Amino acid sequence: MPSKIHSVAGHQFKATLLTSPTFCSHCDGFIFGFGKQGYQCKGCVCVVHKRCHNAVKNQCKVGENDQDLLNEDQQDVGESHTFEVRTYLSPTFCNHCGSILTGLVHQGLKCKDCGVNVHRKCSKYFPVKCEHNA
Repeated sequence: MPSKIHSVAGHQFKATLLTSPTFCSHCDGFIFGFGKQGYQCKGCVCVVHKRCHNAVKNQCKVGENDQDLLNEDQQDVGESHTFEVRTYLSPTFCNHCGSILTGLVHQGLKCKDCGVNVHRKCSKYFPVKCEHNA
């Protein structure tokens, strides 16, 4: 039986089995348990607790409204993240997909202002508005 799709803020969440340590991109809490412990967006691949998926406010950057979202992003230039390539010396998790940033050097990007950490591939899906600048 196929999993149900939950549509919230443009995201298409589907229950998923997480095979590695993962953190919720909404509340930053650790997702654990048996079976399908979390929901993952089919578009931007963000992962959230089942209990958090209805509370997600940031719009998915993948889907039918891509052009509208790109236009909004361009208007928020003063509030955008300032990402820099970063080498992490201790295990660090992506604030978007919840997975660990892997590798020995230059594992991900860190915002100079608010401190969020993301994979390079996740940075294009991460909400543009920097909470530090809000």
